[in-house]
Amino acid sequence: MYAKIINKETGLCEVGIGANIDFYKSLEMSEMDVTQSEIDNHWYLKEKLDTDEYKNQLAQKAIEGQKSEIKAKLDEIDSKSTRALRANETARLQELENEAESLRKQLNNL
Repeated sequence: MYAKIINKETGLCEVGIGANIDFYKSLEMSEMDVTQSEIDNHWYLKEKLDTDEYKNQLAQKAIEGQKSEIKAKLDEIDSKSTRALRANETARLQELENEAESLRKQLNNL
């Protein structure tokens, strides 16, 4: 892929996607081994993303995504609980509370 390094320290690059090689060369781009970051969607030299620090950041991003999903499910359970409470559905309330407790344990383990 044709790219131009914008930041030598981080390996951040500007990339050209397409087949117009002469155009990219006119922009002082050259063929480089680059990859798009899953963290910020910017393009970097591949060697800069092949580090333990980057892998740790990816793992942390995955954990944060899991936490957000669990919190959304807990919010949904809260809404359902309100309806069940109004309808005096104690069995449904207990079911929802059990589900919420399971989700809270998952959240605490992350």
